[in-house]
Amino acid sequence: MKRFAILTAALALVGCSQYEDVTDGVVKPSTNQTEFYASMPECDSRTYVEDNKYLRWNAGDDITVFNGNSYNSHWQFAGEDGANSGKFNEVDESGFVMGTPLDLTANYAIYPYDENITITEAGVVSLTLPAVQAYNHTNANSFGAGANTMMAVTKNTADNFLAFKNLCGYLKLKFYGDDVTVKSVTVKGNNGEKIAGKATVSMAYGGEPTITMGNDATDTIIIDCGEGMELSSDPSNPTIFWVVIPEITFEGGITIEVTDINDQTFSKQTTNAVPIENNLIQPMATLEVSVIPENRKIYYKSTAKIIPYAVNVFGAQIVSNDWDSMSNEGVIIFDDKVLSIGNKAFYSCKALESITIPDNVTLIGDDAFYYCSGLKSITIPDSVTEVGDHAFHLCNSLPVENNIRYADTYAIEAVRRDLNYYKLKEETRFIGNFAFRECASMTSVVIPYRVIWIGECAFWSCSSLTNITIGGNVTSIGDSAFCACSSLMSVKIPNSVIEIGIFAFEDCTSLQNVTIGNSVSFIGKGAFRECVSLTRFYGKFASDEGRCLIINGELKSIAPKGLTTYAIPDNVTSIGEYVFSWCSSIKSVTIHSSVTSIGEYAFSYSSVKEVYCEPTTPPIGGNHMFLYSPSGRKIYVPTASVDAYKSAPYWSDYADDIVGYNFQ
Repeated sequence: MKRFAILTAALALVGCSQYEDVTDGVVKPSTNQTEFYASMPECDSRTYVEDNKYLRWNAGDDITVFNGNSYNSHWQFAGEDGANSGKFNEVDESGFVMGTPLDLTANYAIYPYDENITITEAGVVSLTLPAVQAYNHTNANSFGAGANTMMAVTKNTADNFLAFKNLCGYLKLKFYGDDVTVKSVTVKGNNGEKIAGKATVSMAYGGEPTITMGNDATDTIIIDCGEGMELSSDPSNPTIFWVVIPEITFEGGITIEVTDINDQTFSKQTTNAVPIENNLIQPMATLEVSVIPENRKIYYKSTAKIIPYAVNVFGAQIVSNDWDSMSNEGVIIFDDKVLSIGNKAFYSCKALESITIPDNVTLIGDDAFYYCSGLKSITIPDSVTEVGDHAFHLCNSLPVENNIRYADTYAIEAVRRDLNYYKLKEETRFIGNFAFRECASMTSVVIPYRVIWIGECAFWSCSSLTNITIGGNVTSIGDSAFCACSSLMSVKIPNSVIEIGIFAFEDCTSLQNVTIGNSVSFIGKGAFRECVSLTRFYGKFASDEGRCLIINGELKSIAPKGLTTYAIPDNVTSIGEYVFSWCSSIKSVTIHSSVTSIGEYAFSYSSVKEVYCEPTTPPIGGNHMFLYSPSGRKIYVPTASVDAYKSAPYWSDYADDIVGYNFQ
């Protein structure tokens, strides 16, 4: 280690100890003429290190002076550059002293100037050691402006000679690297030692300064390189970085982190103790800085080394896969930026506990994390716009807050079967196919306003779901979206919805009330099939006292609960598919003469035993109209039309059940 010489400054002064103004605890002394002298070579730092390791001053340096009192006065160098002595002039601005004014027995000076520096009669100075230090672009073999805190104490108030002493020691870092421009360098002790921020300094004439760090001091110092410092590529002539640090020993070593102008980082950790001694230089070994862009890395934690199931699905080739068995941390590095986490990338990697997907990835493919049963945390960047089917299926260890990540085209499949409640993020726009499939413990969900469609089977078999709020911007509810939500009791479909897919609410056996928005133009077949508890529809398309839904003359659905007989309304021209399917209470149905067609499976699996069909011309029939309806059924048709019915397509399948009837 190399020792600095002590910097000296000549001081000529006229003592002042009288105070003439006291206001709100801020005390100002009477004005006195005072002059200070020092030498400073030309450079843009305040003090810096020459090749001979002497500290020098710079034109424009500012210092705090307590001139025989506790008044913080501001002085600035006005001498000639390069001279051994020069003049300081007091800056014409208010200084201060808080509390009771003190008449000190000596003069104190501190570099750099800070209006918040205070002093007590015992010679204890409260100040702040800089946590951010500027890189010295003009004199590279030096520290930056204001980094090197110094203090001087005279023998008495008549003494005009200030001998500044350094309060800190110096860490000398040496870096080189190809095409690396450094934005900042961060240094911290591995044991969290306090090295910057609030501190107190005790110093007496002829003695050495003693620093005590405050409780709220910080454990990090950053070298700020401004617009950047390009590293030397020559290891024999590295780029030097100086860090000013109070006297301390980093018992557990230090961590050095280099950040380039693209915010990519290089980190190096030492394990041996690093001592920092006052006035001494602690040089470190030369380091090669090799910054690999973060978009070429996938970080993970696991109980064992993770080998991707599929290796050619990332848009780049794997060049290394390092895993630390002590920390259970790994990083996979690629030869180019990662563009996708493709199909089955980490399929069944059960040891995987957490993973960070880099920026620029736009796709998470089908089954990408399928059956990663140990996965507890995942970080997905905003660049992801598509997530494939079953991407996170059976990832049962993910906590609720990481459970779903919504992108611009698909939602990631729900992965927790014990999920009770989930309020979707406000930025969610789509809920993809199978998004919450079989979340059997989910009881409530709120679909935010920005969502515009709900995918197929999105909430299929969420058997505990009792409450769902659909945002007013949804236009489409997909096929089987809420199929088998057997605990759902009511649903309100907003006016924004245009279409309701086939079997959308099939087998919602507890569903009692449904409100249909005014904009619906399509309701798919069997949308409310097997909704055996349904008692009423509400809205523009509900008719017959809310017992049925009719769109453009087609009977779409029936609310069966409590009905044993039912007469199709006169304004119905067609009966849709599956309308009476699985209706277990209705025994008798009357079809008026306005009906011209009946859809497939219209009465299949129902309890309907008697059908009174008034039309004299057989309505166009659908396949399996009465499949598995009760044995012994009777289809009553106008007597004169019996033969026509028995010979009509699809009606002929039930010829034995057709009998004549005289309608009044």
